[in-house]
Amino acid sequence: MLLTRFFVLLAVILLAPTAVHAQSVDLPEWMQKDMQREKKSLKFREVIAGENAYMFELPGKAEAPAAFDGGWYVSTDIKSGSPVECYIFDEEEDLASLVLRVNDIIISNMATTYEKPEQVRSLYGIDAGGIRDTPYLSLEMLYMLGDENTQGVAGLSKTLVATKGETSVACSHNEIGYRDTFMQIFERFIASLSATQQELEPYYTELTIQSLNDLNVGFFKMTIARDDEGDSLTIVDSAAVIPISTSDLASSDSTLYSWTRPDGTLISATSADAENGEITTNVRIQRNEDGDWLIYGLFQGEEIEYVIDGEETLIGEHGSMLKTRDLLASDDDQTTFKTWVPAADPGKLLAMTIQRVPDIADDAATVSIGPITLTGRFDDNGSAARANMQIGPVNMLLERVWADGSL
Repeated sequence: MLLTRFFVLLAVILLAPTAVHAQSVDLPEWMQKDMQREKKSLKFREVIAGENAYMFELPGKAEAPAAFDGGWYVSTDIKSGSPVECYIFDEEEDLASLVLRVNDIIISNMATTYEKPEQVRSLYGIDAGGIRDTPYLSLEMLYMLGDENTQGVAGLSKTLVATKGETSVACSHNEIGYRDTFMQIFERFIASLSATQQELEPYYTELTIQSLNDLNVGFFKMTIARDDEGDSLTIVDSAAVIPISTSDLASSDSTLYSWTRPDGTLISATSADAENGEITTNVRIQRNEDGDWLIYGLFQGEEIEYVIDGEETLIGEHGSMLKTRDLLASDDDQTTFKTWVPAADPGKLLAMTIQRVPDIADDAATVSIGPITLTGRFDDNGSAARANMQIGPVNMLLERVWADGSL
């Protein structure tokens, strides 16, 4: 259940109680005009990196891809004043951290090129979405270089990052305008990219977009695959970029690996979280030789180890969907079970309660862990198609944009 992933974001969200809205910047007339610039037509061509390591399509005149330690770099001239530059990484990257890192590199490189100090930067746009089942994050940042003694240089840094299969990519375009053009190029690049896929083919996939006060800031992607013994591996990747102010942003990335039996009971799980590019949590739960639950690893920068009575049966991510599905198909009002939520407290097993809300709809339910409650509409798989949660002045909305398969 994606509610367990929310605990990862709570500390970051509390830093931004009003969740800055993008595109609140007053632009001079000349910049407003340049923002409307787009390419009328694009002709795409296939590009191959290495000996068929990666194949993809880009428009314009693409340079030969260049290898770097851990991936490939390629740029293409679209006759806009600045090239579109893309990086393909051989291993998965934390996307929220990556999009901020690439944006910083663009602006720093411009300051070096023009030999002018960075004067100011201002958030122009944040977005999260999906290209079919591939999640992406988008960041647009206005910046001004120079000081009172030099002529200023203004620009718009545009960055898009995504992970397709197990291959992460980042593309950038440092030019005012061409926003729709850049998105069109990225969508075609992702759709055509030959990417490394999971070792176990998922039988269920879903992608959910997370918004704060109507601003799309992140995503949750869940895949569920089955091994030869019938056990299920659930992988949940999430990433979010949270505006702290008009110029300061925070990143939150997390990954959960959870093994469950066919009935959804937990076998083992590993959860890793990174805040602003730094790993803060990497914890695991499994049975020890005595059959008790052993919890160990790094939590908020400190090593931990707990042993909990093995008589407790835990429900994993996959199992919580089964519980929701079965509840909504029954005449019962609610169901309660124990689960592991390391971001809340790795040393405790917490009760999750799912309660029907027939006053809203037959498929409506609340999901609660302690004081945190999510209200949503659920499908026949027990998956939330749309759900929301109020955290002080911040309204968090989840909206599923892709689902394939069944439990």
